[in-house]
Amino acid sequence: MRICIFAAMIALLTGGIAKAQYHPYAVPASLSAPKYVPYYQARAAQPPQPIELPQPQPELAPSTPPNESPLFEGQMGRVLNGESLVDPSGDYIYQDDPNYLGEAGYVPGVAAGNWFAGVSGLIMTRANDDIIDLTFDATPGGLEPVLLRTNDDFDWSGGSQVDVGYRIGPRGWIAATYWWLDPMESSGRVTDPTGQLNSIFDFRSLDFSPIESVNDLYNGARAQAVWRSSEFHNVELNYVNCPVWCPCDCIRVSWLAGARFFYFRDAMLFGTAHDDTEFDVSPAYDAYYKVKVKNHLIGAQVGFRLDWRATCRLTAFLAPKVGIYNNHITSRQAVYNGLGQYAYRFADGAVANISSDENNFAVLTEIDLGLNYQLTGNLSIYGGYRLVSAAGVAVATEQVPYLHDDFRDMREINSTGSLILHGAFAGVMLRF
Repeated sequence: MRICIFAAMIALLTGGIAKAQYHPYAVPASLSAPKYVPYYQARAAQPPQPIELPQPQPELAPSTPPNESPLFEGQMGRVLNGESLVDPSGDYIYQDDPNYLGEAGYVPGVAAGNWFAGVSGLIMTRANDDIIDLTFDATPGGLEPVLLRTNDDFDWSGGSQVDVGYRIGPRGWIAATYWWLDPMESSGRVTDPTGQLNSIFDFRSLDFSPIESVNDLYNGARAQAVWRSSEFHNVELNYVNCPVWCPCDCIRVSWLAGARFFYFRDAMLFGTAHDDTEFDVSPAYDAYYKVKVKNHLIGAQVGFRLDWRATCRLTAFLAPKVGIYNNHITSRQAVYNGLGQYAYRFADGAVANISSDENNFAVLTEIDLGLNYQLTGNLSIYGGYRLVSAAGVAVATEQVPYLHDDFRDMREINSTGSLILHGAFAGVMLRF
């Protein structure tokens, strides 16, 4: 009987020690533990320690346990549950409140203000639109091949973009964007000292004087040229919703909605030099046909942004936007000589200087694809590719009438054209 009682006392004592050793909240004294220590880590503890309730810890970055990466399981759990974690080494910076900051995208780390501002550079070009034949070879017995068309490529044009935003509430921003491009230009020219250049255009009854018609200067010419020019300005004001990360912490989606104004000017000038192979040598015998259209798109847009985290600091993003707009179009067509005198129609004296305007429906789409690298919690650099496409716009080459003394046709605006801009962008964004 005494032996049984002694054995039971030994069993109770041993069980008490084991229970203390494997208590899930026990923390080895040799480690500086975070607020929460995973169960598996507590089981791997050293010699038994008295059972103690966890003491409150200051909100500081936890130290890294021996033989562990800077992000071990317990710390990752805190991040996903909405707590900040800043690694003292600077290699890892996380925050559960990432914010959409225009092109800069995800800004991790502790919030450092309610404003952001960004500046970026653009370099873009315009895709060719409808091709128009202008000049042919009038050499007797020749095949009269077309010598000049409007299919010359547009130059690459530089520009700038400015982004400014302010936080309104915990998950929203008001963001303003303005970007512009320097005028894009294109030109082509053909000369013939023998004066065998004829225009495909027919100006019929248009004259500069009773003895000199417009067709006289556009046929049998020694030089003809075409100049193209386009200009772009863009203004946006959007509400941007703070993004949400997926449970895997690698993909984030945010959305925006707002208003947009887009300005697109397109111009074409087709000139002839009848008496010389250079323009402005004999201005009275030079003639010009000019078409200029301006598109003012005002409307609403929606969009989203998808970010994929490649590393702790590097993200790839896709950001499409689409909107519907009222397009207020103004148009002007004119025929004049090198002295600035407008041609007129001899039958009724109407001057070849025609202006008109109208409103039409348009659609505009923009897609950005690029990379963002977070230098610090408040500063990032980014770059990528941009595509801008518009339908329902007026372009200069689609306004040319069949007969160039048909002023009624000149007043009609063709707004069924399209525009495609594409190119690269790169910049820097600051949170403050």
